Amino acid sequence: MRKHRHLPLVAVFCLFLSGFPTTHAQQQQADVKNGAAADIIFLVDSSWTIGEEHFQLVREFLYDVVKSLAVGENDFHFALVQFNGNPHTEFLLNTYRTKQEVLSHISNMSYIGGTNQTGKGLEYIMQSHLTKAAGSRAGDGVPQVIVVLTDGHSKDGLALPSAELKSADVNVFAIGVEDADEGALKEIASEPLDMHMFNLENFTSLHDIVGNLVSCVHSSVSPERAGDTETLKDITAQDSADIIFLIDGSNNTGSVNFAVILDFLVNLLEKLPIGTQQIRVGVVQFSDEPRTMFSLDTYSTKAQVLGAVKALGFAGGELANIGLALDFVVENHFTRAGGSRVEEGVPQVLVLISAGPSSDEIRYGVVALKQASVFSFGLGAQAASRAELQHIATDDNLVFTVPEFRSFGDLQEKLLPYIVGVAQRHIVLKPPTIVTQVIEVNKRDIVFLVDGSSALGLANFNAIRDFIAKVIQRLEIGQDLIQVAVAQYADTVRPEFYFNTHPTKREVITAVRKMKPLDGSALYTGSALDFVRNNLFTSSAGYRAAEGIPKLLVLITGGKSLDEISQSAQELKRSSIMAFAIGNKGADQAELKEIAFDSSLVFIPAEFRAAPLQGMLPGFLAPLRTLSGTPEESKRDILFLFDGSANLVGQFPVVRDFLYKIIDELDVKPDGTRIAVAQYSDDVKVESRFDEHQSKPEILNLVKRMKI
Repeated sequence: MRKHRHLPLVAVFCLFLSGFPTTHAQQQQADVKNGAAADIIFLVDSSWTIGEEHFQLVREFLYDVVKSLAVGENDFHFALVQFNGNPHTEFLLNTYRTKQEVLSHISNMSYIGGTNQTGKGLEYIMQSHLTKAAGSRAGDGVPQVIVVLTDGHSKDGLALPSAELKSADVNVFAIGVEDADEGALKEIASEPLDMHMFNLENFTSLHDIVGNLVSCVHSSVSPERAGDTETLKDITAQDSADIIFLIDGSNNTGSVNFAVILDFLVNLLEKLPIGTQQIRVGVVQFSDEPRTMFSLDTYSTKAQVLGAVKALGFAGGELANIGLALDFVVENHFTRAGGSRVEEGVPQVLVLISAGPSSDEIRYGVVALKQASVFSFGLGAQAASRAELQHIATDDNLVFTVPEFRSFGDLQEKLLPYIVGVAQRHIVLKPPTIVTQVIEVNKRDIVFLVDGSSALGLANFNAIRDFIAKVIQRLEIGQDLIQVAVAQYADTVRPEFYFNTHPTKREVITAVRKMKPLDGSALYTGSALDFVRNNLFTSSAGYRAAEGIPKLLVLITGGKSLDEISQSAQELKRSSIMAFAIGNKGADQAELKEIAFDSSLVFIPAEFRAAPLQGMLPGFLAPLRTLSGTPEESKRDILFLFDGSANLVGQFPVVRDFLYKIIDELDVKPDGTRIAVAQYSDDVKVESRFDEHQSKPEILNLVKRMKI
């Protein structure tokens, strides 16, 4: 049993300071001299329960956090301690003066191993690190911060050291992973808990909370908490945010109302500090499909952004696929490649402007937003669904609607303070909270076999590639969960990666998104099916044969095979490989039905484009997650009775080989299929009874040695 992957739940205000800063306050911020930020000590669990693989993810997490903060004499100082039975100092607060030195040490840090004694680790920090000799600047009024990361239950007491830290006004952040004790995390963490405690389902989720942790550290050490009139120097960029405006360009809006939206955007953007180091802006228009108007890093000045917005044209379209558009912005815009500064801790913001209800399912897109820690606003007019906008938005209070677009300008005064608050870190995302629903993950090994022929075309191939990435994003990927392999085929077959190539979901998705078409000249589906059966569903390729894990194959093709597929399809079924078949109008539907284990596992989208593929996703995922391969072979006793008379002299080797091949395809075992063999002429000669040779090697060896 596994806990369902937690999500960054509806984000709330982590810290809402005394109103939004005025222009005068902003001038104060610009005049603030560089001052000490905080002393941060990482206390990292290195007990045996972590393991080397997960410890590497811990290294990457620490690296990303430090990379997001300024390191220097008057900025952040860092120390690092590994704790187990004997806490071990990696470096002190005064060991390094540059960010590169800290990052280099973290990258090369060794995994120690031992028992989990968190209490001892906290005591060690108080005695050996929170001192002037160890580099602490507490005497100079610099905030002291401890970040504890653990995956289990402490073997010692926590109450006393936790109480001492709190009485010393040390800010303690507690991060628990997998089997961490939630009660212990609450005891360790400072108040408020929703700002200082993170409880994660797995180590891969550490990557998702970097931005949240950095934001909460900023808030926790801000002088404004103590009534200081100055604002702490922002470590990433002053008044910074990455904002994507997602605009309804369907016929629900219309060209006249679209012009009203553009006027609204221009007036709003004129009041924001736009620039590469401040607020970056991107715009996406959606109808049947989303279209990037410009990305976060396309324009570097306010004048350029305003000019681009004024020049936007209305797309039009019958559908308003909001779900598809949400997925699109997460995958293509809130990323480094899309110009996002998420890895630097810069807030990620989505402003959705809708004129009607979504034409597609929005659930998965909403989940993607929350997993990416995007701060979402919902603006609507006319027939927009307020309930739908509330589901998408970070909080119900961040949904603003008007009856008609002519009143849309009224929303500016409501929206602007919130955007400024996010950019100035006065409004930040709440740390992820665990969802307590427990589910059983059905282990399975899945091969995606993709048409890579030149006839398919690059646009279709890219749509298929994105579809596979979306499927994998929704699966529980791991060495003890669901494993995935991918191969392309045309006139040849090219494995992209095997079951044992990429152990994490992030690595698998990255590999899928890097795929380039094979561009073969022909399409030999039958040969490709044989290749998968013989070369991918093998132990050497990572298939978990010893565990009897269900074998699933997903064929995605856009054409008719040039070779025979019937025998190959039968071999799949004999090998207990459950096949799904996805094809567009160019594929042969009869072939798809013959290859698929059942006609219900044949999927025919109108074409290989984002919207049709997205539409079939729920119906495809349900059986992919739950079906367990071909039905288990029922118990049976099979008697092979063959002619052993003189009539067969000279032909007996052929008969013997025929028997051998049939038996070799059967699941021979005492509680499965049992075999008996006899030959007849004037009388009957029993070669083997049902209870004599009950394993496949035994009965095959007997058959090889038979004589008339």
